[in-house]
Amino acid sequence: MNEFLTQSQLAEKLVQRTGIKFETAKQFSSVFFTIVKKGLKNSESFSVYNFGTFKKTWIEATTGINPGNGEKINISAHWRIKFVPCAAVARRLNKPYENLKAKEIPEDSIIPETADEPDDDFYNDELGIDENDFEDEPENTAEKESSRKNLKILALAGIFLLIFILIISILIKSCSYSTKKIQKTKEESQPAQKETEIISAAPEETESYEEKINFETFAVPSGSNYHIIAEQKYKNRHLWPVLFSANKTLSADPDFVAKYKDIKIPELPANETQKKNLIENSVLDAYNAYLLMCEKEPESNKNAERKLRATRVLVSGELLSPGFLTEHKTRILPEYLEMAENIVLHQYR
Repeated sequence: MNEFLTQSQLAEKLVQRTGIKFETAKQFSSVFFTIVKKGLKNSESFSVYNFGTFKKTWIEATTGINPGNGEKINISAHWRIKFVPCAAVARRLNKPYENLKAKEIPEDSIIPETADEPDDDFYNDELGIDENDFEDEPENTAEKESSRKNLKILALAGIFLLIFILIISILIKSCSYSTKKIQKTKEESQPAQKETEIISAAPEETESYEEKINFETFAVPSGSNYHIIAEQKYKNRHLWPVLFSANKTLSADPDFVAKYKDIKIPELPANETQKKNLIENSVLDAYNAYLLMCEKEPESNKNAERKLRATRVLVSGELLSPGFLTEHKTRILPEYLEMAENIVLHQYR
């Protein structure tokens, strides 16, 4: 299933992955597509190292069929943008299907191709590209593509958005680390390097675990919340971020869980490393969610409480996984880090 994201939704996912401010994430996504647009305006293709290549192809005018009413329509000549992943990304996309075998289809069951054309605006709208941007380009560089090939590109475009989020988050954290490394002393440079390596590796480890994770379905009773459910299911209320992280698509607000709604209760892994990664990533998800709610609702009277709870969830992370605050300090705003460290020091040690 394809996932369509607006720039704001993409920015929210970057915030959840990296902990940067929402406006910074939104500006980054806007600038990235602007760079791609300018690159395509000046050339036939634009490549991102170790990710893939955006290509533009000139499509001649043709006749198609309106899928809404079945009537024939004239499709004017236009540029079409497609994305081709690099070998490493392609292997990752195809890995779940590598064990599948081809099945021969009888000729009499094959449906003949029609003149229908996919919606070309999908490609251009995703990149914010106007066909007039390329009006100075030669018109005789186009090549006709079959409908079947276009449908494959459409599916790839949806998958690309998901892979794009992961790659960009790693790039952002790498840039952030490089900037902070210059400001640190020689004594601090080695620990900072270790933290960056852990952040870079975390998505792979988490992703590998999530493929095997088992969930229990739980109907939320009236008046309940993630804290109460965590106490009931895990015998530890500090583990509530694990529940929120597993169900954050239902609500972006960590303090809200709809009554009578079925939620997922993740099984805590027996492997200590996987359990540690699950807990720490879930705590960071909850922390970033509180900050994001404050930015999305700047006038809300709940923000003071949300900021306090953002600090308290970091404290939970330190209690559940000692060393959490030190290990992930580059992903936590300084004022929240200081408050969390003080609470741990004076209340729990």
